[in-house]
Amino acid sequence: MERLALGVPLALLALCGLLLGAGATTDPVGKAAVVRNVATIATPATAPVRLQTNAAVFQNNVIATGAKSAVGIILADTTQFSIGANAQVRIDDFIFDSKRNASKMTISFVKGAFRFVSGKPTHGYPGQTAIVTPAGTIGIRGTIVTGVIGPDALKLYQQINPAIAQAGEASETATLIILSDPGDEGGGIDLTARGEVTSLRKAGQALYFPSQGSPPLPPIVVGPRLRGMIERQAGPPSFGRPAGMPGPQNGRDQQRAGPGSSAGPPRAGGGDIGQRGAPGNGGPPR
Repeated sequence: MERLALGVPLALLALCGLLLGAGATTDPVGKAAVVRNVATIATPATAPVRLQTNAAVFQNNVIATGAKSAVGIILADTTQFSIGANAQVRIDDFIFDSKRNASKMTISFVKGAFRFVSGKPTHGYPGQTAIVTPAGTIGIRGTIVTGVIGPDALKLYQQINPAIAQAGEASETATLIILSDPGDEGGGIDLTARGEVTSLRKAGQALYFPSQGSPPLPPIVVGPRLRGMIERQAGPPSFGRPAGMPGPQNGRDQQRAGPGSSAGPPRAGGGDIGQRGAPGNGGPPR
């Protein structure tokens, strides 16, 4: 009986420890800086609720948008990402060491148009920030990346490269990835798919995957005009763009893989991208 009585308090202490450990992951990782029209937020095993501007966002949150809607998220390390209409994204993992000013994360974009602007603290954990898409995993190096997932990816790619044709309907997992800005010297992205790595290092370089599990078509460069149009579909107007940034310039939209245009979005990884504002008050969706 004494052994049983001793075991009960120990079991209770263990349970309390588990509960405290679970609570350690409930701190906000950022906030919804911009919410345009209708968007929802949810955590696993909970129903989606309406997402409001300045609401806190948490690890494992799933954020989705409706028609003619968009969301812009600012994380605690100044990293920004946004999604356009009828899109979905999940925050899989986020770690920010404020003492070292270093961060790493995994963000999964599931469908729709998206844009990702890495914050400077991601340099503190080189190679440990990743974007996950149906096509594969994108390793980030102080970069701005734009993408489209779903049938619209094929429509846009056909504007970039009119010679491409595809029989039947476009796949729901068709993926177009564009390096909007490689950031500082040595920046860019490494996309791993089917065990093979494709590196993009010049602004405007793009890869198109017809479907999940398929190899990419050869890299191609997107001209600044069409690139600007795609970027505008990937989030709220002006989100992630400092005031005074020049807009897209006229130019040819189809250029075979080669040097990208010098015009383009703001440089990635700089302190002038986004803000360090504290996440909004409020807890995870109930």
